[in-house]
Amino acid sequence: MTCVLCRLTVANTEAVVTFFALTLANYGTLQARVGTPGFNGSTVYSLFVDVGTVVPEPPVLNSPADVNVTTNVVSIRCSGMGFDNQDASNQNVISFFTLDNQTGTFVAANVTANATSATTRESLEMLFTFLDPGFSGELYAALRILTDLSSSVSTSPTVLVANVQSVIPVLTFSNATILSTATYLTLAGFGLNDVALGQQSIVLRSNASRTVAAELVTPSSRTSLTVRFLDLAAADAGPLFATVLLQYSNGSALQTVEQQVATVEVRARRRGAWACACTRGCVLLSCSRAYNTRKVELTPTCVCVGGTVCRRASRSSAPSCPTSGIQTTRCTVEVSMKRIPR
Repeated sequence: MTCVLCRLTVANTEAVVTFFALTLANYGTLQARVGTPGFNGSTVYSLFVDVGTVVPEPPVLNSPADVNVTTNVVSIRCSGMGFDNQDASNQNVISFFTLDNQTGTFVAANVTANATSATTRESLEMLFTFLDPGFSGELYAALRILTDLSSSVSTSPTVLVANVQSVIPVLTFSNATILSTATYLTLAGFGLNDVALGQQSIVLRSNASRTVAAELVTPSSRTSLTVRFLDLAAADAGPLFATVLLQYSNGSALQTVEQQVATVEVRARRRGAWACACTRGCVLLSCSRAYNTRKVELTPTCVCVGGTVCRRASRSSAPSCPTSGIQTTRCTVEVSMKRIPR
């Protein structure tokens, strides 16, 4: 008998044990001991005694309250009994099936999922690792607890867990900033699936409508892809868009809708970084940025603390304020850059 986790409630001469980690893998004689606080913070334990026999009983898997999902689903949760919550991903083995309506038999489905750490003894969370975007219809599942018992004893009855609607995988919008010198980028999405390299391709388009050469360098998961840039450059400053093509072993292929996945910024060529700034007598209020194929144009909005007029000092310098006057005035300069040391 392996150790199981429980909570003990003692009242006079009897004890009530509440289990929160017990599966059919613990079948056999159940022994217990009790401990009481001793001197110096130590615990004094009784001897182990037989308190019962655990009879193996198959786990019970129930259908979710709502079985309607799409092929982009991340996870589903099923209630039941007898799930392993101590090593959920390894001890709970999930198998998926479709129902042959002509023969009334279950056929193994090309769908995979793992139980997550959120699984309890009475609630199982399935995290899908593969669900073909072309799959449509009823999906059934059975749960087996990994043990030395036969599958007939350790496996739950097969139940309906999802009614799946086929949809196109999607990429998640992101305007997170990356530098034009970046090498890698992780794209988020849904329904991307864990397919092998060579069964995926990606098209990246910059704000200047230039195709950015890139490749996928790791197998995708259901919710992410990793991209390695081959020629990302300063000319690609601005929004970066992506389209992913996923190919499957059965010959099917699906393409995601183009989505912005990043914003490319240009790093200064010398030590330091471009930043908006105001000259003496002015306070920077805000800074906007614009991009072209050669440079970054920064437009500061400044407040003249000591004057009523804000003027531009030169073509590429920050705005200046007169020293006379007391009224606070806001001004905007078309182009202004200033090197700020790191």
